[in-house]
Amino acid sequence: MSSWIVSRSHVAALVDAAVVKNLVTADEASKTGRMLWNENVAGVLARYGGSVDELPGYGALYAEIGGYKDHAPEDVLTPAVVLQSARCLEYQSCDSGDVWDASPSRRLLDRIIAAYEYAGFEDSPEFKAAPWGIEEI
Repeated sequence: MSSWIVSRSHVAALVDAAVVKNLVTADEASKTGRMLWNENVAGVLARYGGSVDELPGYGALYAEIGGYKDHAPEDVLTPAVVLQSARCLEYQSCDSGDVWDASPSRRLLDRIIAAYEYAGFEDSPEFKAAPWGIEEI
C-alpha cells in the first residue's frame, strides 16, 4: 500500500471526533486540522518528493485551497470509522521518520485511537467494513 494525501473531509472528521471526546476544543479545530493535514503532506513529500499538487490522493486539492480551511464533516462517525480513519491518517503521514515520531499530530492520533478503542474492535464487522479513507465531500 502506498501513502497518499487524505481528503479535507477525512481530516475534518477526525478533528470533529477529537472535539467530541474533548481532546481539542472547538476553538482549536481549524488549527488542529491544519496541523494534521500539513503533517500528512510532509510525510507523503518525504516519501515521494516532488510538488504537492502532483502527490497521490488529494495533493491537488491541498495545493488549490492552500492547506486546511474549516470544513465540517457531513456525518458523525461511528467509533469503528473513527478508528479506521485515524489509523489511515497515521499510515499516510508516518514517512517523515523521527519528525513524525515526535510530532503533535502523532500524539493526537494516538489519543484519538485510545479514546475510541473498544474491546475486540479489530475483529468487529463494523471495523472491517469501515472505509480506509474518507472521500472528499
